[in-house]
Amino acid sequence: MPLEMFIGMREKLSPAITAAATLMMALSIVLLVVANLLARRGQRRPRNTA
Repeated sequence: MPLEMFIGMREKLSPAITAAATLMMALSIVLLVVANLLARRGQRRPRNTA
């Protein structure tokens, strides 16, 4: 999909391409934030080894 977007951008700038790129970036940012929050949550919990 990124290759098709790049080729499409070279030919013409379509609103569909910009919308797809925006959605992909937003999804990536949301996933990174969720992963960061889960990692911090896991570090805060003390583990009971007894």
